[in-house]
Amino acid sequence: MAPYRSAYSRSLHWLASFVPKPGQSLTAPYWGKIASIGGSAIAPSGSAKVQVPAGTFDTTVISWHKGVDNNIWINPNIPYPVKAETFADVTTGNPPIQYIFELQAVGQGQPPLPESQVVIPKPPITHQTAAGTYFIRLLWNAPINVGIAEEFSVLFMDNSQNILNQVSYSFQVTSSNDTIIADLKNQKAPDGTGIQTVKFPKAGPYTIEVNVEAVAGRPLGIFIESVRFGVVVE
Repeated sequence: MAPYRSAYSRSLHWLASFVPKPGQSLTAPYWGKIASIGGSAIAPSGSAKVQVPAGTFDTTVISWHKGVDNNIWINPNIPYPVKAETFADVTTGNPPIQYIFELQAVGQGQPPLPESQVVIPKPPITHQTAAGTYFIRLLWNAPINVGIAEEFSVLFMDNSQNILNQVSYSFQVTSSNDTIIADLKNQKAPDGTGIQTVKFPKAGPYTIEVNVEAVAGRPLGIFIESVRFGVVVE
């Protein structure tokens, strides 16, 4: 299930990070520009009837172009996008897929829980921010043990994976029940690498969220460039 959760999470996170409160209209002619030189504006580009495994839906297409066309199909009566096909922002070569998915099923009530097996992530883990502007890499010495201070290294890179300088960021750690274990604001990575030490009180899964607040001394403003890493404490 993890790949599907990640795709939906990144899609919703991307939309939320671009659309300021109280929101944007699906009938608006223009939403704004992407944070990338040479890219087109983001805007509803029309309506489309989309057929996916969950059925056929009338949707509004949210589109932008940077090298290739990127599209997210949204039905206003469904809380999740029906379909998405987006590509990472790169300066050379063919853009790789950033995320792609189709709605598989709809229903009422809670579906039966699938049998699951805990997969312990191994370092390093590299994620790209939802807008495709930055890569963030998390490193640590496995395994992560209860009650022992664990040192995490956070490496910040641009979309070509060149190391950034003068990065300000926040670093938050939450447990599976959303209890905040660490919440560190205005952290500095002068040479592109930040160091954080965290002591975990219990075994189990945790989420580490890293938000980029400024690069080269320039705040990012209303745009949220962030990633989430899943780690497991043994």
